[in-house]
Amino acid sequence: MNVKTAVLALTVVSIIGLSFAGVVAAANGTVEVTATDVDTGDALANAPVEVVDASNGDMVATGTTDSSGVYSVSVAESSEYDVILSGEGYDTVAQETVTVTAGSTTSVSLSTFAATTGGVRVIAEDSAGNPINNASVVVVDPSNESVVKSGETSTGGSGDGEIVFRDIAEGDHRIEIAHADYAAQVRDVTIPAGTWTDETFVLGSQNVLEATHSATDGDIVTDVFADFNASTNTSVDVSVSADGTDLGTQTFSVTGSDTVLFDIPVGNDSASEYTVTAEYDSSAVTVENTGLLYDTSGGGGVGGDTTNDSTPDMGVIAALAGLAGAILLAGRQSGY
Repeated sequence: MNVKTAVLALTVVSIIGLSFAGVVAAANGTVEVTATDVDTGDALANAPVEVVDASNGDMVATGTTDSSGVYSVSVAESSEYDVILSGEGYDTVAQETVTVTAGSTTSVSLSTFAATTGGVRVIAEDSAGNPINNASVVVVDPSNESVVKSGETSTGGSGDGEIVFRDIAEGDHRIEIAHADYAAQVRDVTIPAGTWTDETFVLGSQNVLEATHSATDGDIVTDVFADFNASTNTSVDVSVSADGTDLGTQTFSVTGSDTVLFDIPVGNDSASEYTVTAEYDSSAVTVENTGLLYDTSGGGGVGGDTTNDSTPDMGVIAALAGLAGAILLAGRQSGY
């Protein structure tokens, strides 16, 4: 091969190589996403962007917008991309079936509203960390006591012992969780907009205490009281009956050394015998005392119950008497 032939051969190879490289480079195109706030028009910086292959759901690219609200990425030519924009404090938005052409830039503009809803994942487990399925979970709006969301753990969640609630208005809510084999719990939570919060409930074994107190003849019973000591904010269910008539169940949240009062309605305030039943998490709560409160403003006598022999807690009696004013605490007795 002479020199002229060799040079010609190298030139042909070079041209073929450059052409092949050009074909490879041209196989990719660019997606350029611009993210803005709908209300203000301001750029959304540091907002996560995902490019997804709509044909199979695979993530093709992910990143965040820059200070100008722009995210740019090179991807293979396709007509089946979904481009998704999300950001803390904002609703998630997407543009579907975005077409990317080799060698060119496809611009995608996504505007979103400041989020007004959020979500919560409720996790139920026992003291050993084992998940608890089929626990009833209710999210309540405390402003009007309406049920916002409800369901059971292991449904609608990402695993055993979980449930996920979406699209909850931002603000204060109450979560109530119950299971037949465990003590119920109540917790106040704040749902942030545009993001999620996890709430883990460790449910302890349920204990039931029942105590019966005889009322003093002629006195008016205003309340049945129960003294609790809780290691953490925990809910307890207190039921009362008067001479065998069920007066219902009330749920109380107790913290530390706490006294709850179950109001006795008119018509049942002259019964001779009252039975109080407390259901609580024995791992977090103890019951220190139960008893009756009397209204002696009309000159009635002091009541008593001789069926229990534990020593009354006079310090708590004095505190209750000071708060009740005209209501005199009498017949303080243990419910054990």
